[in-house]
Amino acid sequence: MQLWKDQSALKNREKAVIVDALKDKYSSVRRKITELFHENAGRYGYRRLHGLLKREGIILSEKVVRRLMQEEGLRVKAKRR
Repeated sequence: MQLWKDQSALKNREKAVIVDALKDKYSSVRRKITELFHENAGRYGYRRLHGLLKREGIILSEKVVRRLMQEEGLRVKAKRR
């Protein structure tokens, strides 16, 4: 943990590896959210997807699910009334 305190001791390559590891934190969850979204014909929003993930044992906050959906470009198409 000493490396985190003194970031000047890290080489650029090491910093890139750390950033990639942090960025890919939700990579498997992203795939699962996209899969569930398309299985339900794009009709499920973040609340329903959060519930489905919770039933499958994947515990995330609704805010994280909403952010991941936004980053993946998954939007529910609402009907016009």
